[in-house]
Amino acid sequence: MESSNNDNIAFNYIRQWEQETINRVKQVADQACLDIQALIDENNASSKKRYDRLDAELRQQEKNNSSSEQEIEQLKAAELLKLNCQRSIEIHSRTLDFDGVFQITSGRSTASDVSFDLNRVLDVNSRTNTVYISDDCLMTASHNNILYYDMNQLCIVDLTGTYGRTIDWMDEIRDMCWCSSVDQFFIWSCSGGYTLDSLTLNMIQIKEVPKILPFDTCSATCLDDKLLLCDSPNIQLWQPSTWTLKDKWENVISK
Repeated sequence: MESSNNDNIAFNYIRQWEQETINRVKQVADQACLDIQALIDENNASSKKRYDRLDAELRQQEKNNSSSEQEIEQLKAAELLKLNCQRSIEIHSRTLDFDGVFQITSGRSTASDVSFDLNRVLDVNSRTNTVYISDDCLMTASHNNILYYDMNQLCIVDLTGTYGRTIDWMDEIRDMCWCSSVDQFFIWSCSGGYTLDSLTLNMIQIKEVPKILPFDTCSATCLDDKLLLCDSPNIQLWQPSTWTLKDKWENVISK
């Protein structure tokens, strides 16, 4: 009976991952469709404006008898063809690497079964596994994953501790938090701000977010679409969905 329960947990975990992945892919695809439609609408509006202006100019020439009706129609057709050629849209995408997403073992896990280097103690009789980390590590969590920084590694584990991945990170990280509005982790380091997708491990540097000076006291926290960055003695309010600075308070924190 115990083996059957463990089997069900394993299958449920995979199905949950499958559904979350599908939802995330659908979210990205839906947003891409919205972006394309917005670009099409913008191109159509611009083309119509240029075409209407040309039509008015040609009508004026017709009134002045400087052009024949046949010449006017030919010019309009040529301009319409030119506008249609300028409306092409290019789409580029990255291939997602799903190789090695699951690491499946049988029985008690050993050091070779663990997908990252930090020491872990796994108890097959418990649904929760223990992950050993140092006392001064940084840690944050989403609804489904825990992200922590320790020994020059970013480590992501699920909430049961049974599945983990790592990213080598030599730059000093000062703070991290989960941004639900973009469904990504935010990482603030001495080289600037970054977002990390917990599913694909895709990391993007947010160029708008400032770098941190050495020895500065820093912290980051996020709620909905509001990200507060404290770089003593200043506080900044950011909007993660657009990565725009919404407000700033200077010299409000004493060092």
